[in-house]
Amino acid sequence: MSHILCLIDMKTIWNFLKSRFLWFNILAAIILVAVICWVVFWRLDVYTRHGEAVEVPDLSGMYVEEAELILKDCNLGYEIIDSVYIRNMKGGEIAEQAPVAGTKVKKNRKIYITVNSKQRKMVMVPNLVGESRRKVQSNLKTLGFDVDSVRYEPYEFNDEVLSVMWGDSVLAAGARVPDGSQIILVVGQNDMSIEVVVPSFLGMTLPEAKKTIEEYRLGFGAAHFDEVPIDGVDSLNFRVYQQTPDAGLSVYGGKAVELKLSKGTHEMDEEFF
Repeated sequence: MSHILCLIDMKTIWNFLKSRFLWFNILAAIILVAVICWVVFWRLDVYTRHGEAVEVPDLSGMYVEEAELILKDCNLGYEIIDSVYIRNMKGGEIAEQAPVAGTKVKKNRKIYITVNSKQRKMVMVPNLVGESRRKVQSNLKTLGFDVDSVRYEPYEFNDEVLSVMWGDSVLAAGARVPDGSQIILVVGQNDMSIEVVVPSFLGMTLPEAKKTIEEYRLGFGAAHFDEVPIDGVDSLNFRVYQQTPDAGLSVYGGKAVELKLSKGTHEMDEEFF
Protein backbone atom coordinates (compact mmCIF):
# COMPACT_ATOMS: atom_id res chain seq x y z
CA MET A 1 0.00 0.00 0.00
CA SER A 2 2.80 2.43 0.89
CA HIS A 3 4.45 1.74 -2.43
CA ILE A 4 1.29 2.70 -4.29
CA LEU A 5 0.94 5.95 -2.27
CA CYS A 6 4.55 6.91 -3.06
CA LEU A 7 3.90 6.44 -6.78
CA ILE A 8 0.79 8.65 -6.55
CA ASP A 9 2.73 11.43 -4.77
CA MET A 10 5.53 11.39 -7.34
CA LYS A 11 3.00 11.63 -10.13
CA THR A 12 1.32 14.59 -8.42
CA ILE A 13 4.63 16.41 -7.98
CA TRP A 14 5.59 15.76 -11.59
CA ASN A 15 2.26 17.07 -12.88
CA PHE A 16 2.69 20.18 -10.72
CA LEU A 17 6.16 20.85 -12.10
CA LYS A 18 4.80 20.65 -15.65
CA SER A 19 1.86 22.92 -14.91
CA ARG A 20 1.57 26.33 -16.58
CA PHE A 21 0.54 27.85 -13.25
CA LEU A 22 3.96 27.14 -11.73
CA TRP A 23 5.98 28.47 -14.62
CA PHE A 24 3.73 31.49 -14.99
CA ASN A 25 4.36 32.43 -11.37
CA ILE A 26 8.13 31.86 -11.70
CA LEU A 27 8.24 34.08 -14.81
CA ALA A 28 6.15 36.74 -13.10
CA ALA A 29 8.51 36.71 -10.10
CA ILE A 30 11.57 37.10 -12.35
CA ILE A 31 9.96 40.01 -14.20
CA LEU A 32 8.97 41.66 -10.89
CA VAL A 33 12.51 41.40 -9.49
CA ALA A 34 13.95 42.83 -12.72
CA VAL A 35 11.50 45.75 -12.64
CA ILE A 36 12.30 46.48 -8.99
CA CYS A 37 16.07 46.45 -9.70
CA TRP A 38 15.62 48.76 -12.67
CA VAL A 39 13.54 51.21 -10.65
CA VAL A 40 16.06 51.21 -7.79
CA PHE A 41 19.04 51.86 -10.06
CA TRP A 42 17.10 54.48 -12.00
CA ARG A 43 16.21 56.36 -8.84
CA LEU A 44 19.79 56.11 -7.58
CA ASP A 45 21.03 57.46 -10.90
CA VAL A 46 18.64 60.40 -10.68
CA TYR A 47 19.55 61.11 -7.06
CA THR A 48 23.29 61.22 -7.71
CA ARG A 49 22.75 63.13 -10.98
CA HIS A 50 24.94 60.67 -12.83
CA GLY A 51 26.53 62.31 -15.85
CA GLU A 52 26.19 65.79 -14.30
CA ALA A 53 29.36 65.73 -12.17
CA VAL A 54 31.40 68.96 -11.99
CA GLU A 55 35.18 69.17 -11.68
CA VAL A 56 36.28 71.34 -8.76
CA PRO A 57 38.45 74.25 -9.99
CA ASP A 58 41.76 75.25 -8.42
CA LEU A 59 41.10 78.25 -6.18
CA SER A 60 44.51 78.54 -4.51
CA GLY A 61 45.96 82.05 -4.59
CA MET A 62 42.64 83.65 -5.55
CA TYR A 63 40.71 86.15 -3.51
CA VAL A 64 37.27 85.04 -2.34
CA GLU A 65 35.53 87.45 -4.72
CA GLU A 66 37.35 85.92 -7.70
CA ALA A 67 36.64 82.36 -6.54
CA GLU A 68 32.95 83.15 -6.06
CA LEU A 69 32.52 84.06 -9.74
CA ILE A 70 34.30 80.90 -10.93
CA LEU A 71 32.32 78.65 -8.58
CA LYS A 72 29.06 80.26 -9.68
CA ASP A 73 29.86 79.40 -13.31
CA CYS A 74 30.44 75.80 -12.21
CA ASN A 75 27.14 75.69 -10.25
CA LEU A 76 29.06 75.30 -7.02
CA GLY A 77 28.80 77.11 -3.71
CA TYR A 78 31.41 77.89 -1.05
CA GLU A 79 31.86 78.45 2.66
CA ILE A 80 34.82 80.04 4.47
CA ILE A 81 35.62 77.78 7.41
CA ASP A 82 38.97 79.00 8.72
CA SER A 83 41.93 81.34 8.32
CA VAL A 84 45.65 80.66 8.59
CA TYR A 85 48.81 82.71 8.26
CA ILE A 86 51.26 81.89 5.46
CA ARG A 87 54.08 84.40 5.11
CA ASN A 88 54.58 84.18 1.33
CA MET A 89 50.88 84.66 0.55
CA LYS A 90 48.94 87.91 0.48
CA GLY A 91 46.27 88.54 3.07
CA GLY A 92 42.84 87.36 1.92
CA GLU A 93 44.13 84.84 -0.63
CA ILE A 94 42.76 81.30 -0.55
CA ALA A 95 45.26 78.96 1.08
CA GLU A 96 43.34 75.66 1.14
CA GLN A 97 40.16 74.13 -0.25
CA ALA A 98 38.13 70.97 0.24
CA PRO A 99 37.45 69.03 -1.90
CA VAL A 100 40.77 69.61 -3.65
CA ALA A 101 41.03 70.81 -7.24
CA GLY A 102 40.18 68.16 -9.84
CA THR A 103 37.70 66.29 -7.65
CA LYS A 104 34.38 65.35 -9.33
CA VAL A 105 31.35 66.51 -7.36
CA LYS A 106 27.65 67.03 -8.07
CA LYS A 107 26.22 70.46 -8.83
CA ASN A 108 25.43 72.86 -6.00
CA ARG A 109 28.04 71.18 -3.79
CA LYS A 110 29.76 73.52 -1.29
CA ILE A 111 33.51 74.01 -1.51
CA TYR A 112 35.05 74.68 1.92
CA ILE A 113 37.69 77.41 1.84
CA THR A 114 40.53 78.44 4.18
CA VAL A 115 41.88 81.96 3.57
CA ASN A 116 45.20 83.54 4.48
CA SER A 117 44.86 86.00 7.35
CA LYS A 118 45.01 89.70 6.48
CA GLN A 119 46.76 90.41 9.77
CA ARG A 120 50.42 89.46 10.04
CA LYS A 121 51.36 87.11 12.85
CA MET A 122 53.13 88.81 15.76
CA VAL A 123 56.32 87.07 16.87
CA MET A 124 58.02 87.58 20.22
CA VAL A 125 61.68 88.62 20.13
CA PRO A 126 63.79 86.77 22.74
CA ASN A 127 66.73 88.26 24.64
CA LEU A 128 69.50 88.41 22.02
CA VAL A 129 71.79 91.06 23.51
CA GLY A 130 75.20 89.69 24.45
CA GLU A 131 75.05 86.81 21.97
CA SER A 132 77.31 86.47 18.94
CA ARG A 133 76.17 88.03 15.67
CA ARG A 134 76.11 84.68 13.85
CA LYS A 135 73.98 83.02 16.53
CA VAL A 136 71.54 85.94 16.64
CA GLN A 137 71.18 85.99 12.85
CA SER A 138 70.42 82.27 12.87
CA ASN A 139 67.84 82.66 15.67
CA LEU A 140 66.11 85.56 13.90
CA LYS A 141 65.92 83.60 10.65
CA THR A 142 64.35 80.65 12.48
CA LEU A 143 61.75 83.00 13.98
CA GLY A 144 60.85 84.29 10.51
CA PHE A 145 62.69 87.63 10.47
CA ASP A 146 65.06 89.06 7.88
CA VAL A 147 68.27 90.73 9.05
CA ASP A 148 68.18 93.90 6.96
CA SER A 149 71.59 95.24 7.96
CA VAL A 150 74.33 95.09 10.59
CA ARG A 151 75.70 98.26 12.17
CA TYR A 152 79.02 98.23 13.96
CA GLU A 153 79.88 100.27 17.03
CA PRO A 154 83.16 100.40 18.96
CA TYR A 155 83.01 97.88 21.78
CA GLU A 156 85.29 95.80 23.91
CA PHE A 157 84.04 92.42 22.72
CA ASN A 158 84.19 91.87 19.00
CA ASP A 159 81.07 90.64 17.15
CA GLU A 160 78.83 90.79 20.22
CA VAL A 161 75.25 91.99 19.65
CA LEU A 162 74.65 95.24 21.53
CA SER A 163 71.05 95.86 20.52
CA VAL A 164 68.34 94.68 18.14
CA MET A 165 66.36 97.30 16.22
CA TRP A 166 63.20 97.42 14.13
CA GLY A 167 63.18 100.65 12.19
CA ASP A 168 64.20 103.33 14.69
CA SER A 169 63.00 101.33 17.70
CA VAL A 170 65.30 99.34 19.96
CA LEU A 171 63.59 96.04 20.76
CA ALA A 172 63.56 94.85 24.34
CA ALA A 173 63.34 91.12 25.09
CA GLY A 174 59.71 90.03 24.84
CA ALA A 175 58.70 92.68 22.30
CA ARG A 176 56.32 91.48 19.59
CA VAL A 177 57.05 92.31 15.96
CA PRO A 178 55.16 91.34 12.76
CA ASP A 179 56.39 88.13 11.16
CA GLY A 180 58.87 88.70 8.35
CA SER A 181 59.95 92.14 9.61
CA GLN A 182 63.39 93.45 8.68
CA ILE A 183 65.63 93.64 11.72
CA ILE A 184 68.77 95.73 12.23
CA LEU A 185 71.57 94.41 14.43
CA VAL A 186 73.94 96.71 16.30
CA VAL A 187 77.15 94.75 16.80
CA GLY A 188 80.29 95.55 18.78
CA GLN A 189 83.62 95.85 17.03
CA ASN A 190 86.95 96.38 18.77
CA ASP A 191 90.01 97.78 17.07
CA MET A 192 93.21 96.30 18.41
CA SER A 193 95.22 98.40 15.95
CA ILE A 194 94.55 101.70 17.71
CA GLU A 195 95.45 102.79 21.24
CA VAL A 196 93.24 105.23 23.11
CA VAL A 197 94.01 107.21 26.24
CA VAL A 198 90.80 107.17 28.29
CA PRO A 199 89.50 110.71 28.94
CA SER A 200 87.83 111.84 32.16
CA PHE A 201 84.04 111.73 32.11
CA LEU A 202 83.65 113.02 35.67
CA GLY A 203 81.04 115.76 35.98
CA MET A 204 79.48 115.03 32.58
CA THR A 205 75.82 114.23 31.96
CA LEU A 206 75.09 110.87 30.32
CA PRO A 207 74.52 112.36 26.82
CA GLU A 208 77.80 114.31 27.12
CA ALA A 209 79.69 111.21 28.24
CA LYS A 210 78.22 109.09 25.41
CA LYS A 211 79.24 111.69 22.83
CA THR A 212 82.79 111.72 24.21
CA ILE A 213 82.94 107.91 24.24
CA GLU A 214 81.97 107.89 20.57
CA GLU A 215 84.52 110.56 19.67
CA TYR A 216 87.30 108.57 21.33
CA ARG A 217 86.19 105.37 19.51
CA LEU A 218 85.46 103.66 22.79
CA GLY A 219 82.45 101.47 23.54
CA PHE A 220 79.61 102.35 25.89
CA GLY A 221 79.14 99.57 28.43
CA ALA A 222 76.52 100.66 30.97
CA ALA A 223 75.26 103.58 33.04
CA HIS A 224 74.34 103.11 36.71
CA PHE A 225 72.26 105.77 38.48
CA ASP A 226 72.38 105.90 42.28
CA GLU A 227 68.61 106.53 42.16
CA VAL A 228 66.07 106.06 39.39
CA PRO A 229 65.53 109.26 37.35
CA ILE A 230 61.92 110.46 37.22
CA ASP A 231 62.09 110.93 33.43
CA GLY A 232 64.46 111.84 30.64
CA VAL A 233 64.61 115.48 31.72
CA ASP A 234 65.41 114.51 35.31
CA SER A 235 68.21 112.19 34.09
CA LEU A 236 70.08 115.29 32.86
CA ASN A 237 70.52 116.34 36.51
CA PHE A 238 72.71 113.30 37.11
CA ARG A 239 76.49 113.63 36.68
CA VAL A 240 79.25 111.04 36.34
CA TYR A 241 81.08 110.50 39.62
CA GLN A 242 82.93 107.26 38.78
CA GLN A 243 84.16 105.61 35.58
CA THR A 244 85.73 102.34 34.50
CA PRO A 245 88.39 102.26 33.13
CA ASP A 246 89.99 105.21 34.93
CA ALA A 247 90.99 108.34 33.07
CA GLY A 248 94.54 108.30 31.68
CA LEU A 249 94.74 104.55 31.05
CA SER A 250 95.75 103.36 27.57
CA VAL A 251 93.28 100.91 26.03
CA TYR A 252 92.49 99.62 22.53
CA GLY A 253 89.67 100.96 20.41
CA GLY A 254 86.24 99.77 21.38
CA LYS A 255 87.02 99.26 25.06
CA ALA A 256 83.72 99.39 27.00
CA VAL A 257 83.26 102.25 29.45
CA GLU A 258 80.98 101.95 32.46
CA LEU A 259 79.70 105.02 34.27
CA LYS A 260 78.14 105.74 37.65
CA LEU A 261 75.97 108.83 37.98
CA SER A 262 74.50 110.82 40.87
CA LYS A 263 72.62 114.10 41.44
CA GLY A 264 75.35 115.19 43.83
CA THR A 265 74.30 113.27 46.92
CA HIS A 266 77.23 110.87 46.69
CA GLU A 267 79.50 111.76 49.63
CA MET A 268 82.82 110.69 48.12
CA ASP A 269 82.47 112.68 44.95
CA GLU A 270 80.94 116.05 45.91
CA GLU A 271 84.10 117.72 44.56
CA PHE A 272 83.04 116.86 41.03
CA PHE A 273 79.74 118.82 41.10
